[in-house]
Amino acid sequence: MNAAKLLKSLQRKVLTVEVEDMGEFNVTGLTVSEFLDVSQHAENQDLFFATAIAHGVLDEKGEKLFKQEDIEVLAGSSNVNFTMTLGSKILELSNMVVEDVKK
Repeated sequence: MNAAKLLKSLQRKVLTVEVEDMGEFNVTGLTVSEFLDVSQHAENQDLFFATAIAHGVLDEKGEKLFKQEDIEVLAGSSNVNFTMTLGSKILELSNMVVEDVKK
């Protein structure tokens, strides 16, 4: 593989994911710094997924939908479908699967 192909394959992908009864959301994989931020919460699954969602869900302009201060609210959500659907897809796009997370 040449450098141009490799660099193209490393670009962040954006996908639209549907969450039942909530609509469609644009999500993207995490950068290294975002992944390290998420990883700090490996012992707390609620904060782990909430932080991934805060970094990986985008608005219609491609900007982060959530702010840092939204993470606590996201972590306290009882909508498991929302959290797991979006969080799992963000981790998948980051080439990380949920099974890799410490329990």
